[in-house]
Amino acid sequence: MKRIILLAMLFILTFSVSIVTHLPVALVLDKLPLPKELTYQSASGSIWNAQLNDVYWQNLSLGSIYSQMQWSSLFKGRVEVLVRAGRNSELGYSLKGYAGGSIKGWYAREVFASLPAKSVTDQLQLPIPIDGQGTLDLTLRDYQYQAPYCAYATGTLAWTSAQVTSPFLSLDLEQAIADFSCEDNTITASGDQSSEQVSAEFEATLASNGQYQTAAKFKPEAQFPANARGQLSWLGAPDAQGYYAFDYAGRL
Repeated sequence: MKRIILLAMLFILTFSVSIVTHLPVALVLDKLPLPKELTYQSASGSIWNAQLNDVYWQNLSLGSIYSQMQWSSLFKGRVEVLVRAGRNSELGYSLKGYAGGSIKGWYAREVFASLPAKSVTDQLQLPIPIDGQGTLDLTLRDYQYQAPYCAYATGTLAWTSAQVTSPFLSLDLEQAIADFSCEDNTITASGDQSSEQVSAEFEATLASNGQYQTAAKFKPEAQFPANARGQLSWLGAPDAQGYYAFDYAGRL
């Protein structure tokens, strides 16, 4: 009798899991309270393997998004999917990483993203138009959500083949790298950049209440554009090492 009951329970469990895993993702999404900023043209596949096409966040084209359930994560007490995104996006980006949820909340890990710098500068509303060249590469090693920002996070942002062009100045930055982290909703970042034209360093902190502090400095190098050197006088005098410093603080 016990064997029959055990087999019956196993059958019910297998049947239930089969039903859940084969649920059309379109049906599931229709029942979820998605943010109004998020829209998509079509959804296909199941919870196991899903695909969203022509995804937009407000007016930003995110292209197609693919997800694959990682069933091994269930044995660790969490639900996790492998996400790939960026195909057919007008932004020209690519993204791959893991995202999920557990009793601790939402999280992400091993996220790698690449984006043309021009896609970012084209979105900026600046009084002077700036055109960025090169590639931005983001590595988010781990991230745990906690309102308003994060419980913890670590990552790196690299800008390779970096160039900035404006109507008045063109700079070859070569490469800029910044490391960032979060601890109990306090975000810190620091980075540097060096080329034959200019070198720079910066540090920044953002607190949970929106209070921020930044400290940055840059130094014109040997190949700094001659037509721009004359404009540096309005920045004041450089320090003993030739750096011009900027410190800002405020609230978002």
